[in-house]
Amino acid sequence: NQRTKAQDTEAKSKARTAQTALETLYVNEQSYATGTDQAALAKIEPSLADGPALTVPTHTATDWKVSVVSVGGQTFSIDKTTDTTTGQPTVSRTCTPVGQGGCPSTGKW
Repeated sequence: NQRTKAQDTEAKSKARTAQTALETLYVNEQSYATGTDQAALAKIEPSLADGPALTVPTHTATDWKVSVVSVGGQTFSIDKTTDTTTGQPTVSRTCTPVGQGGCPSTGKW
């Protein structure tokens, strides 16, 4: 159980590192839509090329989502969406399967 939690912690850390790389990409490009994939993010932060599998399943000019699957099979995601009315961004952190390993019963981390 402790090993699984440690592996999940590594996946969470990688998701947060990808979030930082995406924000760096935005500063450089003024958009998330340009070159937002694992290879582009690994150019910004080389450690993203190693360890648990990272995917960037969705991205637009203003929004994105990253997901990392831990060795134990947990998926940890960070999703940034922008409210079309107010323009305010919202960042959420979710995980599955809920209540297993390092994923709390709320499904949020």
